[in-house]
Amino acid sequence: MIAAGSRVRPVLSARGAWAAHEVEHEVEHGSAGETAGERHRVGPLDLDLTPGEWALVLGPSGCGKSTLLRLLQGAIPHALDADAGGEVWHGSALVGDAPLAAAAAHRGFVAQDPATGICLGQVTEEVAFPLENLAWPRPALADRIGEVLREVGAAHLAARDTATLSGGELQRIAVAAALAPRAPVLLVDEPSAMLDGEGIEHVQAVLAAARAAGVAGVLVEHRLDEWVERGGLDSLPARWIALDSTGQVVLDGLAADFSDAQVARLAALGCWLPGEWEERALAGAQPDNVAVDDATNRRGGAADPPQAIVASTGLTDRASGDYPTTRGEGAARSRQGVLAAGGEHTPPRLVAERLGLEPGGGRGRPGNGGTLASDLSFSVHAGVCVALVGANGTGKSTLLACLAGLAEPASGQVRGPRAGLVFQHPELQFVAHSVLGEMLSGTDTEASRQRARAFLDLFGLAGLAARHPHSLSGGEQRRLSLAAMLQVGREFLLADEPTFGLDRAAAVDVLRTLRGESRAGRGVVFATHDARAVLGYADRVLVLARDEWGTTRLRADCDPREFARDPQLVAAAGMTLPQHLESAARTCRNVDALGRFVRGRDSALRALASYAVDTHATPGPAHPTPGPAHPTGSPA
Repeated sequence: MIAAGSRVRPVLSARGAWAAHEVEHEVEHGSAGETAGERHRVGPLDLDLTPGEWALVLGPSGCGKSTLLRLLQGAIPHALDADAGGEVWHGSALVGDAPLAAAAAHRGFVAQDPATGICLGQVTEEVAFPLENLAWPRPALADRIGEVLREVGAAHLAARDTATLSGGELQRIAVAAALAPRAPVLLVDEPSAMLDGEGIEHVQAVLAAARAAGVAGVLVEHRLDEWVERGGLDSLPARWIALDSTGQVVLDGLAADFSDAQVARLAALGCWLPGEWEERALAGAQPDNVAVDDATNRRGGAADPPQAIVASTGLTDRASGDYPTTRGEGAARSRQGVLAAGGEHTPPRLVAERLGLEPGGGRGRPGNGGTLASDLSFSVHAGVCVALVGANGTGKSTLLACLAGLAEPASGQVRGPRAGLVFQHPELQFVAHSVLGEMLSGTDTEASRQRARAFLDLFGLAGLAARHPHSLSGGEQRRLSLAAMLQVGREFLLADEPTFGLDRAAAVDVLRTLRGESRAGRGVVFATHDARAVLGYADRVLVLARDEWGTTRLRADCDPREFARDPQLVAAAGMTLPQHLESAARTCRNVDALGRFVRGRDSALRALASYAVDTHATPGPAHPTPGPAHPTGSPA
């Protein structure tokens, strides 16, 4: 029992902690291969976490959230090429003084992209790896593997090869491996990014149990609306720390005490927020507490696209309120239809005929045998935007790979033009040494350069044109992969989780672009777990679901309103609709009205991201002020 007036020693502390890493970029007018460097800095941060305390870190894509977690983990400066300053303490030990190999016993870490951390072939081997490094006795190790896999809802994956897992299944295994050693601190980077609804619930339950057991942690998370919908606001950490686009801390305090103006500040930064908080953000963004912020405005306003895009790609602002998007010659031809020999217009179609899929085929590999999906038949027409939904492991990525011709189906066939695919893991498709070079891969003319720069401007990447693609943040890489595939100009575009890892503003930009491309005549299919994307931007919904034998079938092909009004379909897709979307689906008179409702709300919030609320506004009661340094240098 802690005596009255005593202070609990923090298990994780930071004092003015910051990190800065150099990112190489090509010198555009220099000689071939000439590079230069620039520094990106995040922090400084002051933080004290006692047992059971958690903090939530928010901010726009590329602001340094993942870098901050790496600093707290100790990977910076031990394993990653970056400078660091200030102090990070684990208990009474400086994190920077201990070798990184010792961190597993003290700080569990879940990376933003689970595929980057998976290193062994079997699921049980992957979960056992951190325990073996800590010399756990074999009987205890086996028991712990089974226990932690059950906790994250992945017991059924124990015998699987990691190469056959979907992105969401990999995410569960990454969480299980981080939890396995029972470290007193967890650092968790977007654990729900690729999870279905059931997966989110498992992760919430696991983190809640860890917190109740005294584990402290730092959480980076975008899907706050779905998180709160399933677990309530109390399922999120009480303390919120917001970074701006330059990596500086601009809000830090108890979320329950934030004013409407401060909530509007979070929305202006591009942060995802719970549905009720988005209403507060719109209410709190008044002219007297809003000022233009060029750093936040780098992607341009929702209703005011950069003139360079309009000039070079023929964008037009649509009366429907959709974000303007490209209208290439190929897309225009596909909308008008191709004049066949018989004199009839025959719009192109992408047709799946009785497709059978094998596990593992969606990650650029041949299938691994067995049956994942069977008898999938549908067609995608030019000018139509289709959402592909389904629980983790139902084969969405594998299906997209087959439609793009990158994986052979086990049975059936795909007919139609060769489609372009935006990968779930964008770094796997980069081939150039600069962002601009990636855009110009295969074609480098003055016209293609103008078009490439317009796309980079549209996706907030214009200032990163000389950077190496692998030096970008996860969200920036995702925007680049979509921009590069749009530059290719194929008649059909497939996108696998296109909003994964993106802040609110960037996600809206991507969804507007996909819908705009379909309106310009291109056929679009995107896989997603985001209910907003389905209801606001798709014309059709393909629902994949497992039958009683565990084989994936096409459960439904319907419009978004039909999908939202059928609870069984929503559940079969592994989704739960946030309350405001469920209500809109019931009350909107048709599918067009539902789409306008969702896009209108997005437009209002996207417009906020062109501004920043006055930073002189302060939170309510802040977290306890860090005490004086201990004479030995460790936190008091």
